[in-house]
Amino acid sequence: GHSAPVNLVVTSLINAYLSVSICYLFFLVIEAFMPRHLFIYLFLSAFFGSAINFIIVGTVSALLLAIFGAYDWHMLVYEFLPYYYLLGFAEAFITCGLITVFVVYRPKWVFSFRDERYLKGK
Repeated sequence: GHSAPVNLVVTSLINAYLSVSICYLFFLVIEAFMPRHLFIYLFLSAFFGSAINFIIVGTVSALLLAIFGAYDWHMLVYEFLPYYYLLGFAEAFITCGLITVFVVYRPKWVFSFRDERYLKGK
């Protein structure tokens, strides 16, 4: 409650726009170079995509905090970034589990999933 309104804008851009852009770019790269298979969709796009996204967003946040002088770079590297790397696995596990449940029970809720692409003819 004590920060400037511009901090809300920067945080929203990093956590929303950058996060969605990274995930969708990772999904497009997987679609372009890998075969269309359900397990590739789940494990590469959902699991590894969310882990990589979480780590990149945490690293960008730490870089911005260091650039603007909010925290010392040494403190960020040793007390901030390691938690992002550890929590990346938990984020990936939860995201992949949720996407798997949605694909099984409500596939129309998942924007990037299409039955014709991953299940028909397999």
